Amino acid sequence: MKRYLWMSLVSVAIACGPESASDTDSGSDSDSSSDTGAPGDLEVIRGIYDVQISAVDEGCDAPRHTGSDQQAVTMTAGGFRLPLMWGPDSFGLYVVAAHEFRAIAGEPGRYAPAAHIVSGEGECGGWRGELGDIELVEAGRISVEASVNWEPAQACPDVENVPSAACTTVLRYDFELVEACPEECEVEGTYVAPPVGNDLSCVCP
Repeated sequence: MKRYLWMSLVSVAIACGPESASDTDSGSDSDSSSDTGAPGDLEVIRGIYDVQISAVDEGCDAPRHTGSDQQAVTMTAGGFRLPLMWGPDSFGLYVVAAHEFRAIAGEPGRYAPAAHIVSGEGECGGWRGELGDIELVEAGRISVEASVNWEPAQACPDVENVPSAACTTVLRYDFELVEACPEECEVEGTYVAPPVGNDLSCVCP
């Protein structure tokens, strides 16, 4: 059975938590159907997103996870939290971590990760991900790429999803808004490991 773990690799709350707060407008009143604005005019919308994970460059003989997912994006005072799925690791564990992205001063519509490097370890080895910046190009859409390097620790020939040698995979995460969720509302639903996927909804008082 595949396992699914929520964690945060930066000092922020889990991305779907109802306790998330923002000192700025979440952009929930934005017209997500409009894609004609310049990047500097676009805002990240708090809500539920369908996520497509794809391999831009697959360099490992045991590929990292690709496919569909559903996650909640929430706001911070200087940007937003983007939940990214990593894995499976050498224990067969999928990890979803809420990564904070902050607005880049003087560059409207561009955001940089608060921590560029993320990592996970297991008995067979570990992965090290390097996050890129984000530039908003369309309302209701967020995309980011990550270079994931695998470093083996010991030979684990019978373990599924473990590359046989050091390698690199470049992953792309494409988020598309399916339901805006204002700050006074909460994201609820079920979180399950791939390939079943999450089933989330926005519940307002």
